[in-house]
Amino acid sequence: MKLIVGGEYQGKLDYALERFGLAPGDVWFCEYAGTRIVTDKPVIYKIERWVFNAMRAGLDPEAEFAPLRDGFRGKIIICTDISCGVVPADPALRAWRETVGRVCARIARDSDEVVRMFCGISTTLSPIAAPPTRRTGRGREASVTRDADGGVLYLETEK
Repeated sequence: MKLIVGGEYQGKLDYALERFGLAPGDVWFCEYAGTRIVTDKPVIYKIERWVFNAMRAGLDPEAEFAPLRDGFRGKIIICTDISCGVVPADPALRAWRETVGRVCARIARDSDEVVRMFCGISTTLSPIAAPPTRRTGRGREASVTRDADGGVLYLETEK
C-alpha cells in the first residue's frame, strides 16, 4: 500500500496516475461515494471525504476502516492534508480533522511508502527500500526501523 498526502491542489492525483501508469478510470472517488469504499480500483482518492461522510452518518471511521485494511493492500491511498492551518472552531470539523489524522497515521504505518506532495513536488517520507540512515553527533550512523506498533526506532551502529 502507498499513501500520498498533501494540501488541496498540490498534484497528488496527477502524480499517482503518472508515476504508476494509471488512468482516471482506475480511481475510486470517495468524495461522491457516501460511506462506501470500493477496493477493486488501484487508487482510492480523497479518503478524508470518506471519513467526513462516515462521521456525518454517525459511524466511527476508525472502526469502519479496520475491516477494510486488507482490501487496501497494494492500493494507492490519496488524502488531502487537512491538519495544517487554523484549527476549526466548529467541534464537528475539529473532530473530523483529528479523525483524519488518526486514520492517515494508521494507513501510514501499514504502507510500504508514504509520499508528501507540495507544489507538485513529491517527497518520500517513508521509503520502500532499506531504511534510511542518518549521522549522529558522535560520528556514528543510525538506521531507522519500525517497531511492532509502527513506531520509529533509531538504531545506532559503530562507524
